[in-house]
Amino acid sequence: MKQITYVFALLLLTALCSCDSMNDIHSEYLEGGEKIYLGKVDSLKALPGQNRIELNWLINADPRVTKWTVFWSNRTEKREVEKGTNMAGDTIKISLTDLVEDTYTFEVVSYDDEGNKSLPVELTARSYGEFYISNLHNRAIKSYKVDGEFPSNMQEVTIEWETAPEGCLKTVVYFENKDGEEQKIEVLPSDSKTIISEWYNEIRYESSYLPVPMAVDTFASKASRLKPQKIVGGTYLDFAGENEVVEQNGISIVSSANDWGFPDSSDGSITHNGNCYDNKGNGASDFTISVTGLGENKKYLLYAVVVGKDHDFAWGTAADGAPVNTEDGLNNFDGGIEIKSGLYAIPLKADFVSTTDGKLLVWFGNGTSARTQFDGIAIIPAE
Repeated sequence: MKQITYVFALLLLTALCSCDSMNDIHSEYLEGGEKIYLGKVDSLKALPGQNRIELNWLINADPRVTKWTVFWSNRTEKREVEKGTNMAGDTIKISLTDLVEDTYTFEVVSYDDEGNKSLPVELTARSYGEFYISNLHNRAIKSYKVDGEFPSNMQEVTIEWETAPEGCLKTVVYFENKDGEEQKIEVLPSDSKTIISEWYNEIRYESSYLPVPMAVDTFASKASRLKPQKIVGGTYLDFAGENEVVEQNGISIVSSANDWGFPDSSDGSITHNGNCYDNKGNGASDFTISVTGLGENKKYLLYAVVVGKDHDFAWGTAADGAPVNTEDGLNNFDGGIEIKSGLYAIPLKADFVSTTDGKLLVWFGNGTSARTQFDGIAIIPAE
């Protein structure tokens, strides 16, 4: 009997000790009061933009939540949002602006009026700026040409585009009309050709991109400029035979071509408006053209008009045969305008200034390879 009483006492003592231990564990968590956690934000999203990031999330069903705080930059920056503001239906939307172009980690925490809070919800996003823009490229132009009645009305420009870069939304082309009003044409990635009518001055274009599909801003690359030759109000003078005078609009031209002209196509060449041809195999084929009837001490643009791209000739502004430039259609066709099918106007890149008696002398010399088929020359006042 004494043995049973001893065992019962031992069990009772063990039970009492266990109760004390449980109370000790609970007291650790009950100290300072019970911890209350609010419902955390739902469906947090970040939409990047130019030096800004837009955050949005769903309003939690927890009715105790009265505000939210957004932390970033290691919690050195924050933005508080009161319930009832920045709300669009069941969604909170805020825009964090003036952000340096960088990647940010955001924490959004819910609060009630008693200071209780939710667990934070984290999200990483990037803002974009000048560095991103500096690495964008405009859609490349494959080729362009100016169409119209030459040289009195060269107004229509046709642009052929290369394939649009990946991520390119569109390319916008800007130009001025005859009244000085800015016009624009939007070119979609699927477009391969753009025709611009009645353009004046330069043409500029810029392509726009989205850095990521959910971005709130589009980004335009730095504008590129296209300066096609605008030939308006000029005079076209057709080349004829030796010492034959051609007159148009009060301006006359005569050439010294004496051993290279075959305007009757007797050499098998293609005739085009009674043009002459420079036989590159003949070193004596150099010739001059003399223009009269021009303004006194006036500056002019000159274009040599040739048939086909297969041309090669030298030219100068004096009769002594000293060239200021050469044109080789096999290797360099910079600035040429296709004015009709197979007929090209080539700018002679120099300042042509008439004499006090309104004259201008231009020398043409033989090249080294291809045979040039001249059609004439266009003279356009430059000022």
